[in-house]
Amino acid sequence: MKIQDKEYIKVFNYSPVTIGIETKNRGILFEPVNDGVPTIEHLSFREVEYVDSRSTVFRTGALRFEEQEQEEIFKALKHLDWKETLLSEENITDLVLVSSLENVEKIKAIKDSGTIERVRGRLIYLINEQNDVSTKMEKVIKSRFTEIRNGKLKSEISNDSFKKHINKQQDNVAELKGELDEMKALVAQLLKAQANNNNNTTEKKDNKTKVVKEAKENNKTKEKQ
Repeated sequence: MKIQDKEYIKVFNYSPVTIGIETKNRGILFEPVNDGVPTIEHLSFREVEYVDSRSTVFRTGALRFEEQEQEEIFKALKHLDWKETLLSEENITDLVLVSSLENVEKIKAIKDSGTIERVRGRLIYLINEQNDVSTKMEKVIKSRFTEIRNGKLKSEISNDSFKKHINKQQDNVAELKGELDEMKALVAQLLKAQANNNNNTTEKKDNKTKVVKEAKENNKTKEKQ
């Protein structure tokens, strides 16, 4: 059965905020996710098509379809690049927490206010929850939010300072790796020395036992004589 012919399509809200949509004949309010359980509503394909023609909630991932159906739905909606535009809640958390040039480029590539609002909202939430958020990533997200709010679709955020930040991080990692390798070598030497010492101790004990045994045997021989 074609997706267009299904009686209804399940639509999910995994985000921590309420999302409202308007179909041709009704308004639908998706309550926020609750303890990991998403809100579910049932829409016909025509309703999905109508909402999609007026909103980016599906193609950006604000509202989701069932995983086994989403590719067919996006193909029917003629969004062949949906994998590039869709951001799940996990993707957004990764964008905020992982400080990388790749993530900076993904943030700069965001062009709609809804998506950057989701990213900015997650940034604020994670900071409030005492997560370790890079000040560089925070600055990039807030700068892109300001650009979009001012109607600037093509980002002018420079990567130079971030590249320096990444290079410094890489240098620090390389330095720590070098120190770790030195510590490993030192531990290996200590273990080898300890093993040698144990072997020598064991050998001395064996020699001592042998000498004592020989002495006892000599004494027995003398006594017999």
